[in-house]
Amino acid sequence: MANYLVTGGAGFIGSHISEALVTRGHRVRVVDNFVTGYRHNLREGVEFVEGDLAEAAVAASAVQGMD
Repeated sequence: MANYLVTGGAGFIGSHISEALVTRGHRVRVVDNFVTGYRHNLREGVEFVEGDLAEAAVAASAVQGMD
């Protein structure tokens, strides 16, 4: 089991990628700032971080523990 970080995971493509990874038994963390994504697209079983990866603190916490 791997630890994946999906950026833009509240968008159409990111939410489907997240869903596929969770279905395969992987741990998934999603980062999104909702500029184009929607909260209802977040898949069950993912860890969610709201923020912009352009901010150093958000990026540092998002990647911690991910493969």
